[in-house]
Amino acid sequence: MPCAASGKTCLRVDLQGKRANPWDNGVIAPVTADIKKGDKLQVLVWMRLDTDDAKAKVDGPLSLQLNAAPYTALVSGTVTLTHKLEPVVLNGTAQENQPAGSVMLSAHVGKVGQPLIVSAPFVLRNYTPGK
Repeated sequence: MPCAASGKTCLRVDLQGKRANPWDNGVIAPVTADIKKGDKLQVLVWMRLDTDDAKAKVDGPLSLQLNAAPYTALVSGTVTLTHKLEPVVLNGTAQENQPAGSVMLSAHVGKVGQPLIVSAPFVLRNYTPGK
């Protein structure tokens, strides 16, 4: 589906009700590059609830984490989803080296309980905006 604000195409995730735990449902994207200790990490993804209800609001965890046990988070935070497509940003510094393919971006959406819209994520290392 079009996702004009992000400049990309978005995916509709058709959640069919709340689960017991946030991690019971997830929206994940693999990170294919390696990450080095000290890398400044920035994550950007556009998200919203698939509703026109201006009062709709759900909080949930988002993390850049290992993709195998113990699923340690490199960067994490809580996102608030509403009916508006808005950017979600995480920032942090890598504490240790991670080989290519060992990290994923994960939104735990088990408690969302309704469809949502998600853009393709951007995961940046040591990014400095142009002047």
